[in-house]
Amino acid sequence: MLDRTEAVREPEPGQNPPPELKRELVLSNVGVHFNGGPRPALDGTNLTLSARSTLALVGASGSGKSTLADLAGGLLSPDSGTIEVDGIPLSGGVQRAWRAKVAYVQQEPLLFHGSVRENLARANPSADEKRIRCALVDASAAFVDQLPQGIDTVIGDGGRRLSGGEQQRIALARTLLRDPSLLILDEATSALDSASEASIVEAIRALQGKLTILIIAHRGALVALADRVVELADGRIVSETAIK
Repeated sequence: MLDRTEAVREPEPGQNPPPELKRELVLSNVGVHFNGGPRPALDGTNLTLSARSTLALVGASGSGKSTLADLAGGLLSPDSGTIEVDGIPLSGGVQRAWRAKVAYVQQEPLLFHGSVRENLARANPSADEKRIRCALVDASAAFVDQLPQGIDTVIGDGGRRLSGGEQQRIALARTLLRDPSLLILDEATSALDSASEASIVEAIRALQGKLTILIIAHRGALVALADRVVELADGRIVSETAIK
């Protein structure tokens, strides 16, 4: 087992900075097949994600949405085809370096026992007070000022002293402190009530045009923000719709 894992060890990022996604991210004839799967998770997928645009991936569970997003974020390598960011192949050390420019917000935010400030610092320990405040405002998370000790309020294991919507907005602020080029939202509002969802939607709307956003969802208000909606089924793109 050690020999097999060492054989596929990822190379170090190297000295070159990661791509910035100033033009486009392109998947060309990409295929992914997980061991034991009855069919490819993705098969012959071609997709272009323009810089500073918002694209929504929709489709049934198991259609390939999360796999495609993991490829775009550099977490997976395709079994066939290529991925490029601004014309630079996303492979080797470049792929590993690219992850530093990608932020990911999932359905269940991962928060730690500690203060709001300590949770934010995990993304960028060197961020100063001004940068932290900007991230909170951009994430519609200014509610922290109303907490008992403000930003230094301890939020408990998993953020249990906050509502689901508040947890998600703290998680979003934390990702923004990384100054990402690509923001991936994976069912980020599916577990929230309508009021909390509206707060997240407003935050994402304010970010549009500032960075590239990839939304994974079945339906909902986040999808309505997209410039394009791409539908997947059985590992293939079956439709693309331009919204704006």
